Amino acid sequence: MPKREPPETQAGGSIEDTILRTLESLRDQMKKARLFLTAAEAACAQLEAIRAGQGAEPHPRAIADLPYVGMDVIEAILLLLNERDRALPRQEIIDTVLARGVFVGKGIDAKGEPAVQVGKSLKYHLLSRDERQRTYGKRNIKAVDPVLREMNGLIGRSEWPDEKFVVEAK
Repeated sequence: MPKREPPETQAGGSIEDTILRTLESLRDQMKKARLFLTAAEAACAQLEAIRAGQGAEPHPRAIADLPYVGMDVIEAILLLLNERDRALPRQEIIDTVLARGVFVGKGIDAKGEPAVQVGKSLKYHLLSRDERQRTYGKRNIKAVDPVLREMNGLIGRSEWPDEKFVVEAK
């Protein structure tokens, strides 16, 4: 009978590390579930008020306020750019996408909330095909053409004409 190695020496680290990774994953899933439940409760309350024939006060975080819940970060960014039909500054994209409910990320930020990595997604999708292959080629990631482009400090879709990358005067 082959001798089994203790869990500490197996690939992946110690039992404590495995437990901590599992707990972190569960916390992320609980955060997503809380967002969904909040939106679902608001929708149910509004539906009950409509059935009762009276106007309902909109819940502060109703489903309509979180249209990007469950979307991939890049899908949400492309949807935002299509809605605005012009290139936007990086920080405006990040703030808007987060405010509309995108939740993707691993780890915990300084506030104890799960980290959202919109900036990393933007950086990845702004790379050219060759840059992406050089950077991520060893990780067996499929190199595809970029869907975003940056010009004049604004980020937009790669197929858009240069006229959409003009900074608007305020």
